[in-house]
Amino acid sequence: MHNASHQNKYNTSESNHPEISIFFNNPKENSSASVPHKRLQSPTKSNCSSASTCRICHEGDCVDGLISPCECTGTVGLVHRRCLETWLSTSNTEQCEICKFTFKIHREKRTLKEWLQSGEGLAGPNGFYGDVVCILLLTPLCLVSIYLCAAGAFAYFGRGLWEGVGLAVISITILMAYVLWVYMTIRFHLRCLRAWRNSNPVIQLATPNQRNNP
Repeated sequence: MHNASHQNKYNTSESNHPEISIFFNNPKENSSASVPHKRLQSPTKSNCSSASTCRICHEGDCVDGLISPCECTGTVGLVHRRCLETWLSTSNTEQCEICKFTFKIHREKRTLKEWLQSGEGLAGPNGFYGDVVCILLLTPLCLVSIYLCAAGAFAYFGRGLWEGVGLAVISITILMAYVLWVYMTIRFHLRCLRAWRNSNPVIQLATPNQRNNP
């Protein structure tokens, strides 16, 4: 009788609180829900063949192989070929900063599009865009001024008046000043482009990898 009353009491509590029965009937589901999932490792990191790292980017040989192109030894002598070429291009040098080894390289000039996207100041694309706007605005004004002065000069010359000489001189002066200004502007920006290319070359190693990382 005691066991039967205890069982009836337990069944009554289950009917009043169904979540209690779910908890006791599924202990594995509740325990598994509280266990956190393990974080998966990156497949690129797990596939690395060694613990050596590039001295420039401090990454391993997961994507690109490590090379030893200079006379540096140990871990400081290992670099990615792409990292070394980027560093040489940024520094505009041909030597290793540690052992002073001179690399065999070849230089490539950057394109006009890269110069226009460089964001330089007055000696760069910003000044170039400003001069282009000035040319677009001043060209029609200069052409109209030259035309009016020339037409007036011909009109005075047709009447036999010497005032046409002054208008002709003004017309020629405006034309020469405009052509000279355009020439100097184009020459200035070409010199700026040439200087930028010389100071920002694309340097690539001319020799193959001297020693690969095992």
